[in-house]
Amino acid sequence: MTGREATPARPTRAPDLNLPPIEPDLLRPNEAAPPTKESVREMRAYAFAGPMPDPLTMRGYDAVVPGSAKTIIDNFTADAQHVRDMERRSLEQDAWEGKASRLTAIVVPVSGVALAVFAGWLLNSPGAFVGGSVAALGGPLMAAILKRSE
Repeated sequence: MTGREATPARPTRAPDLNLPPIEPDLLRPNEAAPPTKESVREMRAYAFAGPMPDPLTMRGYDAVVPGSAKTIIDNFTADAQHVRDMERRSLEQDAWEGKASRLTAIVVPVSGVALAVFAGWLLNSPGAFVGGSVAALGGPLMAAILKRSE
């Protein structure tokens, strides 16, 4: 033997597990076994694209649970309506935010200048008027410039 040849399988015992010995017939194929019965299994997979199953699948659902095709269509219709409602709400929210930001962009500087005029008049100091006006107009302007550069 050169060490490369396969050794025939021999029955062994598991010494510590108290297992019964392996029978020699279990280690080789049994030639006297009865012929096996052949069977064929068929598996089908269907795929469809789109939001709803195809009519054949819908008929299959309806055959298993009567009325399920109508339930699927009703659920699809309700879901589509929900998606449209959410898109409409999102557009309305965007429009409202645009109006609010434009209004804020007008009100904040105007109120800042008005406050600077009032401070200049109250303190009788042209420096308060100039400093307040620069702060009131420069702050939103710098915010707009920094936002644009992002």
